[in-house]
Amino acid sequence: MAERSGTVVLDPEQRRLSILANIAGNAVEWFDFAIYGAFALTIGRVFFPSDDPTTSLLASFGTFAAGFLARPFGGLVFGQIGDRIGRRWALLLSVGMMSIPTLLLGLLPGYETLGIAAPAILIGLRILQGLSAGGEYITSIVYLAESAPPRSRALASSWSIFGSVVGALAGSALAALLTEALSPEQLESYGWRIAFLAGFAMALLGLLLRRALPDIEAETESEDSKGLPIVQALRRHFGDVMRVVGLNLAYGIVWYITFVYVVSWLTDRVGEPQSEAHTINTVSMIAMLLLTPVMAALSDRFGRRPFLLFGAGALAVAAWPAFWLMDHPNVAMILAGELLLVTLLAFYTSSMPAVFAELFPSAVRITAVGAGYNLSAALFGGMVPLVATWLVGTTGDDLS
Repeated sequence: MAERSGTVVLDPEQRRLSILANIAGNAVEWFDFAIYGAFALTIGRVFFPSDDPTTSLLASFGTFAAGFLARPFGGLVFGQIGDRIGRRWALLLSVGMMSIPTLLLGLLPGYETLGIAAPAILIGLRILQGLSAGGEYITSIVYLAESAPPRSRALASSWSIFGSVVGALAGSALAALLTEALSPEQLESYGWRIAFLAGFAMALLGLLLRRALPDIEAETESEDSKGLPIVQALRRHFGDVMRVVGLNLAYGIVWYITFVYVVSWLTDRVGEPQSEAHTINTVSMIAMLLLTPVMAALSDRFGRRPFLLFGAGALAVAAWPAFWLMDHPNVAMILAGELLLVTLLAFYTSSMPAVFAELFPSAVRITAVGAGYNLSAALFGGMVPLVATWLVGTTGDDLS
């Protein structure tokens, strides 16, 4: 293994380990988000009981959004660690920090037992998860991009998206299995907790795999390496940080609508059985899983710009027709609408991790990417289920 500032050249065995370790870590983060979205109605009833189901769901998604508001602060912490101490330490600490709140959430008694303390603790745990998530995905894409040859950088860094989809898929599949196997009473009593305890086990696996990763140190001789990374990132690379915010808008909105909000929407508004909603979501995630590396490899061959321009434009045009298809009690039409969104999302996002990493010098790379990505995720990603629920509830229009 040959090392130099800001990069590391891995042998084939180390390359496979780095891909597997980063897939595992990202899977933990998105597994947690997926099961929270899948059981949002149940969590709302357990921690925010109300005579109005929409009120409970709004409170549940509000708690989901609180975790995202903490992500920019997590990005600052893990950016400092990754850009000044080493990428490996940021990867280890982020997945380790994510595991404890996931375990505690699965064990936390509900409102009937603890009263107002139950939702308060739940919000606190989601904030801790948001802090760790603020460093997890960003450090992962930077590590994979820096340890890849330039001609395969999009494919290499796309494994971070692949890991995200693996986690979301595993969460959706487990939710579907639990919903099918347990009665509604059992699901509300203990079934949803099984999913969070499974997430804790996944986090331990990710931590174990990452212990063996070689480290990558950022540049130490450039102007960017002097002072706090966030100060240098905003002072010297503010325009590119804003580009990350803009590029991530379509990704965050479509992702959280499709893989977090839609399950509750199909159940609450369209009238689909919860098990069918989970199954449709699972099929869509399998499609995303298969499409992402293919699109990334094509991006390495033909360039980033065509994929970003076409993907963004097509998502804007296809949004209303896709949800019109999904707003029907016909499973084939629902699946067609969701697959349309997923295909275009894969087209758009396949090259994004590589683009993010290529915009910045290594001395501030994690901090700068994290600042733009996490700001966008906090304002436009995590808020999406909450805003969508409010819009649909206020207007009475399922497509609003």
